[in-house]
This record gives sequence, structure tokens and C-alpha cells, in this order.
Amino acid sequence: MIADVSTIVASIQLRNVPVLFIDTCAILDILRVPMRQNINFSHLEGAKEIVDKQKQSKISTVITTTIETEYNEHLHNTEIELARHISDLASNNERLINSIESIGLSYEFNVKNIYKTELPTKLKEMAEEIIANSYIIEKDDECIKKAFARVETYAAPSRRGKSESKDCVIIEHFLKIASELRQLGFQKKFVFITSNSSDYGKVSKLNPPLDTEFQNLLIAYCNTFKWAISQIS
Repeated sequence: MIADVSTIVASIQLRNVPVLFIDTCAILDILRVPMRQNINFSHLEGAKEIVDKQKQSKISTVITTTIETEYNEHLHNTEIELARHISDLASNNERLINSIESIGLSYEFNVKNIYKTELPTKLKEMAEEIIANSYIIEKDDECIKKAFARVETYAAPSRRGKSESKDCVIIEHFLKIASELRQLGFQKKFVFITSNSSDYGKVSKLNPPLDTEFQNLLIAYCNTFKWAISQIS
């Protein structure tokens, strides 16, 4: 559902369930789990739970048009990276198995056909199902102005030497949705999920002024879907 801020606020208030604000990297991380050592497998478990809760209308998930665009821009290269990883893994494992067989050793695993796995397709479907079932915020002029002010003052997620204007646009839209809902008396939990710790800060210490902004609006900060689910359960 693509809509303006006021329409989305009204709909979320009516549904009255916890809200998950999802950053681009959290969605792309669904496809990156098999090849990135720093992403926990629980991210996939959480993503599956997110899809289930979306279908059951137990949560509201929110992204922006910027996030949808970023996902589409990075998807192809991410798919290529995953396909290459699986191909290399299959080739290396086949050599290992052939070496074992050559000297007559026994083994209890078979990964010769790993390159035929449907995993990439399934992961992409999961990522895009999350997007399809989310509120997508149209660009809001006030949020754009605030985002550029954030860039000019090096306020996180911007910083000196790295403006991160897109991230600033994204976070200002999320903050506006959260702020308007709190002003209406909305009391359900808010969770923001991203693995971009370099711009937003560590989960234990948000970069300022995000720390104060999140605290004032009672927004939790997580880096995996599984953790996010635990915060809203």
C-alpha cells in the first residue's frame, strides 16, 4: 500500500498493532544470510515470522518509496553474489567429495547438487513478500526538508564526510509516522530494524541525535528480524 503520511497514520491507528520500521539493508540481508558471516541465521527465522504476522494482521510494517527503490537497485548484484557463492561452494564441495572417494573413505553427506537449490528464489520471494505487505510512505515535503537539514548539521545517520542523504530521508519519514501516532495516543510498540550500524550506531548505543529521538518516541532499535519480533511479542 503506497500512501501519504496521513493516510498511513490513520490506517495504522485503526489496526492498533505493533509497528516495524524496516530499512533497506534488513530486507536485502534476507538474501545475504547464506554468504555473510556477520548475519545471524535467526534473521531468516524472524523474516518468516514477519511474513506470517503480516498475513495475520498482527503487525504493521512500514517502508518508504526510497527503500523500495534502493532494494530494486541492489537486488541484481545481490543475486549475482549469492549465485556465485553457491556455485563456488558446490565446486569446492565436489572436489572434497571426489578426493574422499578417490582414496576409498566413506562420508555421510551429499552436497553435489547444491547448485540446484531453490534457496535464492525462496529468499527473494520472502523479501518481496515483506515489501508487498508493507505500508510504503510517499515522499513528504516536510520530511525532505528535515532530511537536508540533518545532512547540513551532520546529524545521524549523516556524518562528516558521508552525507547519507537517502538514509536521512528514510529516517525522517519514519520519525514523522511515529510522532504523529504518539500524538494521537497510539501506545503499541515501535521497532526500527537495520544492520547499518556504521550510520545509525550500535544497537547498544544509537548515534546522536537518534538516541534522543528514538527514546522520546519509544522506538526500539534492532539489527535482525528475530530480535525485532522478540521486541513486539
